[in-house]
Amino acid sequence: SIAQACLSYGLSRKAAKRMTMCRVYGSTLYAGRQFLSEYISETDAKRRQEDLSYTSPLDGLEFEAAVYLARHIWDSINETVIAAKDGMAWLQDCASILAKENLPISWTTVDGFPVMQSYPDTKIRRIKTKLGEKIVYLGLREDLMGKMNKRGQRNGISPNVVHSLDSCHLRMTVNLARENGVTHFAMIHDSFGCHASDIPMLSACLREAFIDLYVANDPFELFRLQTQLLTETVLPMPPAKGSLDLTDARKSEFFFA
Repeated sequence: SIAQACLSYGLSRKAAKRMTMCRVYGSTLYAGRQFLSEYISETDAKRRQEDLSYTSPLDGLEFEAAVYLARHIWDSINETVIAAKDGMAWLQDCASILAKENLPISWTTVDGFPVMQSYPDTKIRRIKTKLGEKIVYLGLREDLMGKMNKRGQRNGISPNVVHSLDSCHLRMTVNLARENGVTHFAMIHDSFGCHASDIPMLSACLREAFIDLYVANDPFELFRLQTQLLTETVLPMPPAKGSLDLTDARKSEFFFA
């Protein structure tokens, strides 16, 4: 069976990593199948480099294996990461409501950074031109002003909000650390660096900025209130919060890289 072939193939943590990481950014099951196809292809290539006689248990079954594994990993993520799935669904519902009214989405992060998501519908405009002596027709996409792309708005809102929160946390961390004597930083998205002597202070500021962002503030409710105020559109209430005590981040040894 395909399940036995996958077990014989042997799966590492890497098989599920991309799907797990990208799920809360709005990744789809179709994208998951692509991730698994790439994983199988890269794993086979590496194994053949190490052993020229290597024969894959999935030889000829690569596509079926990717579909099978993607479905099981997808279901497992949805069973395990329930709150993230609910939060993403809520954001998508809000985006769909606004898109039906052909309204873009605007919000301001806790530290005051304004964000706008606007994916307009487009139309194809054909242009007749020449390439040397040959007549060619080119397709140019033009925005349709005042008309939102409903799928684009829905699919984009979750990753865009999450990225805006990640960047807000980064800025809050830098500002707090600067106030406490850290003057040199090396930052890339969710990776934080500084001189070795400043690591204890940066680590503390990372945790305090996180607690400030998500405990002292409520980004989802802020998003709802801001969006309603700007668009005069009633949006549903955010999902109820769970029982996780986010202040425990202060005691987390491996809180951030």
